[in-house]
Amino acid sequence: IIGLSDNITYIISEFSNSISAIGLGTYTYLPMSAQEITSKLAQIAINLASGFVSTIPILLLDIVIYLYATYYFMSHGPEIINSVKDYASTLPKEDEKFISSIIKGLQKSFDVLILSYVTMSFITTVFSFIGYYIFGVPYAFLLAILTGLFGFLPVFGTWMVYVPAAAYMYYIGNTIAAGGIMVFGVLIL
Repeated sequence: IIGLSDNITYIISEFSNSISAIGLGTYTYLPMSAQEITSKLAQIAINLASGFVSTIPILLLDIVIYLYATYYFMSHGPEIINSVKDYASTLPKEDEKFISSIIKGLQKSFDVLILSYVTMSFITTVFSFIGYYIFGVPYAFLLAILTGLFGFLPVFGTWMVYVPAAAYMYYIGNTIAAGGIMVFGVLIL
């Protein structure tokens, strides 16, 4: 970010010098305000990046909790349901029917939720592969799989893959592909 800021500052100062050389010296102060804007934008970007880095431990903790809870409920789900049913059997008959209907509803909801997440993850994988392939991103298939996986995890999102892919394409000098990936990621993924 700082290197990019230095490049923009250099371009602005060259532009300012060109304006002075042409004889339009009274307008040379205008690009200098752009230089100040560039330094402010660089500072904002650095603050955002450091803010994200400081939240990484919390994100990792969220992932561990999510994975543990998912594993626990998948491995011990029948035991949990049996415990709730045993508790419901000690209640009056109308409460037992109510709890039983809640359990059945939760089971159906969980099944639909998992199926919809898996389906959306698969669709995201296919669309991201098409987008990465069109824009010439190296390892498009692997990145598409990672995009689908990050789209499946509720803590993360697809941006965790397409933003670095766009940054890489910009870094290697393919700015059109970088912009295309960002637009594709924001609008479609």
